Amino acid sequence: MNPKLSLVIVLVIAVNWLGITAIAQTDHFSNSTARWNVRNTIIDSSPYDPNFIGVNTTVYGFKGDTSISNQKWLKMFSTSDSSFLTNLKFEGYIYSNNNIVLFSHKGNTIDTLYDFNINYNDSVYFDFPVNIRPKQYIKAKLIDSVTFVNDQYKQISFNEPTGPSAFDELEETWIQGIGSVHGPLHPLNLATYSTEDGDANETDLACTKIKDALVYSSTHSCFEFKKNTWKSWYPVGATWHINNTYGYPSQYNNTLKQGYNKYQVVKDTIVGNKKAQIITGIVETDQQYPLPSLILREENGQSFLWNGSEFILQFDINLVKGDTLYKLSNPKEQSCDTGFVIIDSIGHLTVGGETLIVQYLSAYSYSNGILLTDLQYSYSLIERVGILYNWTFGSSLQIKLEPFCAIADNFWNDGSLRCYEEPNGLYYNAKPTLSSCDVNTNSNLPSLPSFKIYPNPVFSTLTITEINNPKYGIVDVHGKTVLTGQGNKINVEALTNGLYFLSIHVNGQVTTLKFSKQ
Repeated sequence: MNPKLSLVIVLVIAVNWLGITAIAQTDHFSNSTARWNVRNTIIDSSPYDPNFIGVNTTVYGFKGDTSISNQKWLKMFSTSDSSFLTNLKFEGYIYSNNNIVLFSHKGNTIDTLYDFNINYNDSVYFDFPVNIRPKQYIKAKLIDSVTFVNDQYKQISFNEPTGPSAFDELEETWIQGIGSVHGPLHPLNLATYSTEDGDANETDLACTKIKDALVYSSTHSCFEFKKNTWKSWYPVGATWHINNTYGYPSQYNNTLKQGYNKYQVVKDTIVGNKKAQIITGIVETDQQYPLPSLILREENGQSFLWNGSEFILQFDINLVKGDTLYKLSNPKEQSCDTGFVIIDSIGHLTVGGETLIVQYLSAYSYSNGILLTDLQYSYSLIERVGILYNWTFGSSLQIKLEPFCAIADNFWNDGSLRCYEEPNGLYYNAKPTLSSCDVNTNSNLPSLPSFKIYPNPVFSTLTITEINNPKYGIVDVHGKTVLTGQGNKINVEALTNGLYFLSIHVNGQVTTLKFSKQ
């Protein structure tokens, strides 16, 4: 909403609603230390994981002020940097007084961003983009109170707008002094959110802070401004299952076989006068054989591999956008296996209530001293977990950057991470479509079972057709199994609203469909 929030009401400075005065306990919009953490979820699919949901976080806050019409306006910025120090993007000027929040992008045109004085059936003009909904007045349907840190705030929920509404909703709610549940500037950038995709393609206010003290928190995790408190990268007992799909479907008509590589931290050791960990591995395909043991260590967010004579840097989670992670050998060499890796961007991923840093990386190569810009490839690195997927070498625990000489040989080798788990119960499932971490088929893959489900979205009972009395499992977008059973009718009333994956197990094979719970 480019909110020229023209209000069809008589503005009332003090409204008494439900016996609670309409003055916020904490007005973020007039507090220079205020921070808003906004959680953005997107479909981040790939041929290897078509259902992957990516999560990143944008921080909004103030730095500095200016004078407009002899009044002090705060300067609002946004960034993906959780410490709110780098990559700041200027959003505009904010002025708040008497529960009315004003916005100006360049200091000239002034619009109303919020008016928290509105009451039942008062209307706000929502300036939707043409391709989303018609511009229109929308009434407040519910005004109640909500409590955060023992303080009560006025909460205003709006009716859904008119216009095309198949599988998308506005779901707009304002909290006095805090803003929209979709973020502080949501009225400026109105969007509707898919009910079919659940948590995919949504923007939600995760939390707010004043002087780094938590004020508001939604059901979503709020990452801390300081680096998270995870332990070392390689605790004893930590286990990685990495996909090992082999065969050539274009030549052999879907004769892919599926196994896995399993790595596990077996014990601590001392190498080069430094504490490190020994990691062993095995290959489980149509045969079993050991992988060479690795010696890895972590220090201050950096991971190092022992190469027999020294520890060499593998990962550095402290790097930010634009930094170089790893340089290969001399670009003048007569080889396509030389180059470097750049941090493209930084994101965040919530696992088990902890928020991890995600680095999105791009690798570049030289050939005969010439940079091959058209042969750049990308992958991602998750803090503590490691490489999620690398085009040429999958999710190996060590960087082996031989970018393009090996692509042809490895194109059909799906080496993506299946899951990572620690003995304390921390668990990350990157492959919710698999029935378990250790799936291994030693023969040609039979035709996968087909089935249909309805209704979708579903409110209470999900029905499976085309197959009789199947075994099933339901996984949420974080990879957690939330329901298992057998039968054609599934009661999903207890599930929270959002996106889920339903897997049907038949003859050792798994087929997965996604559905939305409302």
